[in-house]
Amino acid sequence: MKQFYARAKEKAALMLAAGEEKLTAIDRWRFLRAGIFALVLVLIGATVFLLNLHTPLNVDDYDFFYSWATGDFISGIGDVIRSQMVYYRLWGGRSVNHANLQLMLYLGKDIFNVANTAMYLLLLLEICYIAGAGKKTGGFEWLPMLIAHLILMTMVPFFGVTCLWATGACNYLWGTVLALMPLAVLRSVREGGLLSANRFTGALCVPLGLIAGWTNENITCGMIAVVFLTLLFDALEGRRVHKRLWAMWMAQCIGAVIMLAAPGNSARAETISTLSPVLEIIKRFVSVTAYGASYLGVLFAATVLLACGLGRTSSRKGYAFMLVFGALISSYAMMGSPFLADRTFISSVALMICALLVVLGDQMERMPSAGAARLIILAPLLMVMVYTGYHALKDVKAYEAQWNQVVASIEEAVEQGKEEVIVPSIKSHSRFTVDTQIMEDPQVWPNSTMGKYYGIRIIGE
Repeated sequence: MKQFYARAKEKAALMLAAGEEKLTAIDRWRFLRAGIFALVLVLIGATVFLLNLHTPLNVDDYDFFYSWATGDFISGIGDVIRSQMVYYRLWGGRSVNHANLQLMLYLGKDIFNVANTAMYLLLLLEICYIAGAGKKTGGFEWLPMLIAHLILMTMVPFFGVTCLWATGACNYLWGTVLALMPLAVLRSVREGGLLSANRFTGALCVPLGLIAGWTNENITCGMIAVVFLTLLFDALEGRRVHKRLWAMWMAQCIGAVIMLAAPGNSARAETISTLSPVLEIIKRFVSVTAYGASYLGVLFAATVLLACGLGRTSSRKGYAFMLVFGALISSYAMMGSPFLADRTFISSVALMICALLVVLGDQMERMPSAGAARLIILAPLLMVMVYTGYHALKDVKAYEAQWNQVVASIEEAVEQGKEEVIVPSIKSHSRFTVDTQIMEDPQVWPNSTMGKYYGIRIIGE
């Protein structure tokens, strides 16, 4: 019996080894990798598009239908620019993000659904490109993209606010994509890519830096710090430092100054009550640390464990921790704001995902059968993705049905010539939806803007 068991065990081991070798060889087929990459991209795109399709416009969206300059509906691109000039003076400096929002609302929700899906896919591709810096790959790396998507879908409790709701998406999803551009530019220029080609692409780095710096206050600070330290380390270690990268960094700083210097920022801050300076700083530090531990703690721990497992064999470990540093700077930069919202952590999460994928990629390079492992885990990961997307869509459609009932009640009251209508608020019970708080007083926000949009006084239950 023991001899039979030994022979069976040896035969099984040989079969497993042969199977791993065969799967590893299959994984090298470029056509197969391209096909899997396309399949994953299409499935993710279809899921996110359906979620966008069933996420209604509400709350802040009604404000941005109107021009801040005239108070009338946005009438074109020129009107968007004029509106943002007034918005800059009265409310805040995120001109790039809110210009995108007002343009999307002007073009219509159908256009936004497509554009926002494309922007989400662009974020995933951008994360993968940033994580691939300094590494030679065979192309069509579908696993990092799928991992990034699953992390965002399952570990971000404010996914709907930042990636589906129009106002939130244009501020945080689109803002993150734009703010991370300098890291993509860094890789392209330092590795002899497209943006290192000629003077025209060199000049292009300046507007890209300006736009990146003029997005969100927290991620802008993180990106400025990471780009500066990267260029400084390049200079100290004797590597070539491209002038176009310094120009991009300076443009980032200019964009950040323009955003932070908006008169509207000061005017809005004055309306928020705060504690004494020392207590306020302590309160903000504790709040940011608590939020950061909740949203970044698992990703940080996984990154550190994988990095430690690499020992001294990884030349990219320092790059991974530079991305972690950027995520932490982006998080603690929020201490400068009198109001801390959890949705602002989406950019820090994106940077932490990049760091995790860097060390994960280096770990897989050390695995002789990494190709076989990728193919074996493909089906389970796709099942998790489809399952998560299915339940997300159920939540979003249930929320949509509730909101449509509210809108139907308002429109019915308008048709009947009523002067006011009473409607309920909608509480979000899912990471993929948004709270809609309708106040009792029809003169306060958001009732006031909704009332203007529908032409009736709206009162919350």
